[in-house]
Amino acid sequence: MTLRLSLFAILFISIVSACSSTSSTTTGTDSSSSSLYPVWFNASGFESDSTSFYAFGTAIASDSLLAIEKASSAAKLKMEKDLADKLESIRSGLEESGNTDVKNTDYFIILREAHEEISSVTTIQNVDTKKEGLTYRAFISACLTKSKARAHLEKGFTGHPRYWGAISSSIGYKSLFN
Repeated sequence: MTLRLSLFAILFISIVSACSSTSSTTTGTDSSSSSLYPVWFNASGFESDSTSFYAFGTAIASDSLLAIEKASSAAKLKMEKDLADKLESIRSGLEESGNTDVKNTDYFIILREAHEEISSVTTIQNVDTKKEGLTYRAFISACLTKSKARAHLEKGFTGHPRYWGAISSSIGYKSLFN
């Protein structure tokens, strides 16, 4: 019984210390080499400027290349998800302003398919790995120019000019992509 209790205590302490070390380093913002995140990494996961969208991913693996692959996938998925959320917000705004086209089932499908493969036009911009004991942590930033995003979305609306016109002429779309 004492051995079992000792093993449980060791396991519990290991879990607590692993969790506490992760949470204490996520708030670090200095650019020194002791910081968990590279200087260019945005822990919020997504940002944009006047020309591009940026998504960030991180992953841990026993192999540095596998960590990079997983972090790249995470960044591209974040890009796809955040742009999907923004496009849904634009669609909702159009619906609230009285546009009945955006309520149609086929509009939902076209919009979803238009942004679904956004990761295929997203490029990896920065890569960094850090060895942490027996594992590697990879940090990735992915970039998608607004012009590529617009072209990709427009291609998804091919054959549906009324639907494309509704979303691309909206104030929300223009503020997001211009």
